[in-house]
Amino acid sequence: MSRVLFPLLLILGCLWGSVYVFSRIAAPLVGAVPVMAARGLIAGATLLLVLLLARSVSLRRSCIKDLVLLGTVGAALPFVFVGYATVFLNASTATILSSTTPLFSLVVARVAFGTRITKGKLVALLVGVIGVALVVGGTPVQLTATSSLGIFCALASSLLYGIAANLWTKRPLAEMSPIATAAVQQAISGIALSIFCVPALASIHLAPTEALFAILALGIASAIGFPLHFFILRSAGATTALTALLLAPVFGIFLSAVFLTEEIRMTMLIGTALVLGSVVVVTDYRPSLAVRSAS
Repeated sequence: MSRVLFPLLLILGCLWGSVYVFSRIAAPLVGAVPVMAARGLIAGATLLLVLLLARSVSLRRSCIKDLVLLGTVGAALPFVFVGYATVFLNASTATILSSTTPLFSLVVARVAFGTRITKGKLVALLVGVIGVALVVGGTPVQLTATSSLGIFCALASSLLYGIAANLWTKRPLAEMSPIATAAVQQAISGIALSIFCVPALASIHLAPTEALFAILALGIASAIGFPLHFFILRSAGATTALTALLLAPVFGIFLSAVFLTEEIRMTMLIGTALVLGSVVVVTDYRPSLAVRSAS
C-alpha cells in the first residue's frame, strides 16, 4: 500500500467509526430518518460549496443515472439502516457489525461479477460469521425482537455499501472527481430522505444541543469521509477502500467508551478479533506490508 493511502485509510476508519457514535447520540432524540437526511444535506452542501469555491463544478449527463443509483444504494438506504441500527443497538455493536462490509462486498463480487473465492476465504467468511455471533452475544444487548431488528439494519447497511462499492467500480463514475461524486451522492441522499420527514426537519432546531452537535459532526464526517472513500476506491479498488472498515470497530469501541460510557466486555473483544481477522484474510490485507511501504 502506498505512502499516501495508508494514512488515508486510518483517517477514514476513524471517520466511519465516529459515524455510529454520533448516530447513537442523535437518532434516539430526533429520529433515524431526519438525522440521516440532515447528514446528507450538510455533507452535500459542504462539498458543493467547496466545488463552487474551487470553480470545478462539472457534471456529465452520462453519469446522472449512475449517480442517482449510487446516491440511493450507497447513501440514502444504508444511512436509514445505520440510523435505525444505532437506535436499536449500542454504538459499539453497530460499529462492529459494520466491519462485515468487505465480506458482503466479496460475496457480491462473486455472485454478480464472477470473482473467484478461494477455500481460505470461504473459511474466513465462516470465522467472520462466528465472530459476529460472538460479538452480538457478548455485548450488553440481549437478543430481543428490537435488538434483532437492529442487527438486521446494521448488516443490511453493510450489504448495501458492499453492493455500491462493486457497482462504482463497474461504472464510468471513476472519471468524475471524488469530491464531485461525493457531493452529488450526498445531496441526492439528503433530498430523497427529506421528502419523508419534512415536518421533523422543520423543527430540528428544537432538538437538544447534543443532538444538534452530533448531526453537524455526522455531516462533517461524511463530507470528509466520502471523498476519501472514492479517492481510495479509484486508486486501489473496492477491496482496499473497504478495508477502512477494519479500523472502524476499533475507533468505534474507543469513542463509544469515551462519549457514551458503554461497557466493553472480553467476549466482545474476542469476537471483534475474529471478525477483523476474517476480513484481513478475505481482503488479502497485510498491515505489515502497508507499514513498510509507508516507511
